[in-house]
Amino acid sequence: MRDISMLTGREQDVLRRISKGESTKQIARVLAISPATVRSHVQNVYVKLGVRTRAQAAAVVVDARLAAAIGPCPADVVGAHPRAQCATGDCLAPPPAPFDALTRREVEVLRCIAAGIPRRAIAERLVLSPNTVRTHARSVLAKLGVHSSIAAAALLRRAMCAAAG
Repeated sequence: MRDISMLTGREQDVLRRISKGESTKQIARVLAISPATVRSHVQNVYVKLGVRTRAQAAAVVVDARLAAAIGPCPADVVGAHPRAQCATGDCLAPPPAPFDALTRREVEVLRCIAAGIPRRAIAERLVLSPNTVRTHARSVLAKLGVHSSIAAAALLRRAMCAAAG
């Protein structure tokens, strides 16, 4: 697990909000800082955690149980670490509603995205092309009515935690 203790308090605030799927503008508005400052904090978080994307940073939050609003780590809810789920095929278990509109393959892609796995790695694991993964990801966003993979992943985590509770 990556050490989040090296993050400043403000960087931890930004990271929590990233994990909830908030945009740079939303984070700036809530924290009363400029979008440029948010982007600077995000870059610092990436460097300190050794990640390259918001999805990977959000996965660190789940792993560290930093974001209380999201609830317990999905590993506590479903019995396996999210990355292991994708690698072992446990992505096939249907998520709770409102995900009924998603195809089985879209669910697999969404669970891997929620685990912070990059698109190319998802493609390799699911034996798809990166373009097909991108198409599935776009379809998931449209069906869930969200605008980013982070928001879709946060929605999935909240739904899984609610179903377990």
